[in-house]
Amino acid sequence: MFHPSSAARLIITFVAICLFATAVLHSSSNRNPAVFVDKLLSSGYSDDSNSNPKSANIPNELPNKLKHNFEIDFVYDPLANFSYIPTPADAPLLLGWNKYASRSVFNNLDTVKRICPLKCRYTEDKRKEAEASVVVFHLGVDGIDKFPKPRMNKTTIFLNLESPAHRPVPKTFPSDYFNFTMTYRLDSDFVLPYGHLEELEGPDDSDRWSVENVDAAIKKKKLTALIFVSHCETESKRENVIKELSTYINVTNYGRCSKKKCPRNTDCEMDEIKNHYFYLAFENSICIDYITEKFFRFRNLIVPIVLDRSIFRGAHAALNPYFIAVSDFTSIQALAEHLQFLIDTPAEYRKYFSWTDLYKKNFQGAFPPESTCIMCELAWRTKLGHRHSFKGIHSWWNDNQCKVVLNSS
Repeated sequence: MFHPSSAARLIITFVAICLFATAVLHSSSNRNPAVFVDKLLSSGYSDDSNSNPKSANIPNELPNKLKHNFEIDFVYDPLANFSYIPTPADAPLLLGWNKYASRSVFNNLDTVKRICPLKCRYTEDKRKEAEASVVVFHLGVDGIDKFPKPRMNKTTIFLNLESPAHRPVPKTFPSDYFNFTMTYRLDSDFVLPYGHLEELEGPDDSDRWSVENVDAAIKKKKLTALIFVSHCETESKRENVIKELSTYINVTNYGRCSKKKCPRNTDCEMDEIKNHYFYLAFENSICIDYITEKFFRFRNLIVPIVLDRSIFRGAHAALNPYFIAVSDFTSIQALAEHLQFLIDTPAEYRKYFSWTDLYKKNFQGAFPPESTCIMCELAWRTKLGHRHSFKGIHSWWNDNQCKVVLNSS
């Protein structure tokens, strides 16, 4: 049994802790933003309303993982030992205005709540637009015909993983409507590449391809080229290349256009990749930095063939030794002859897998949950009064980004 004076001290201490925790959880709106935020976003964030974050400087290397600056005097620091902190009622609200490929733009919220240092609330209910600190737009199949008026206390994010050839910014949007860009483009405010590889952590890294693994995989290959196609008529005219290439080599064609079925992410797909030497990673449009999951199938030990090498700039240029480009050849016949040469010369074909000496098997895919962490951080900054502007979304996204390919006669 406690002595009365000890009990009194215990009660006083308990009350003090409760009051402190309550103050921490509800003081964000009263804190000085200069104290609350130690640093601005390392990507070029500025409070200058006349600033333009876009730069001609393209990064020469992509980070192993999405890098973002979370060096913030965070209100939940006293509770940092908890694996998950319930979102307080006064946390900023993020609104997803539309979906990305039938999915929420807030990817994998269970993981987001676990890994993000800041906690936010998320909704897709447009009726809550006035309450939202951040509104996220993805230009989907149906486009965007209605959108809220810009507000000084709101941040708008342009999120897009499709090419401008298919998803241009409608002229109905004011040129300065969006505050931040989050796309696959390397000059976005926040870059969301469709994939990249992580460097090995040393010779004993358990996630490395062994020489024996690679050689065994090559020996199993019996068929020439593989492609999965869902769009039959494209801006890139890839269908013409496939048709002509098929007159010189065998091309296994799955998808809507050939009516041969082999579902994605199944044993069928993996077996076909193992059986083929080359994957035709032909995009539906030829646009700067538009390098999708088709290309990154090479991590499964198949050599990708792309339409045009010139879109691999900046950090993507490091991938040049690991793929073949149609644009490197004077004709489709010359390309076909080179592919046959590689099949007949295993040592030359093997060179395209030199990346296995440098990178892990595992692969960072597109649209990771960390992207939602960034959105949440922007919501906190918006709530604390920070502003950021970007002018010229139409010229940046729509203009001179894609090659126009004419039908061959």
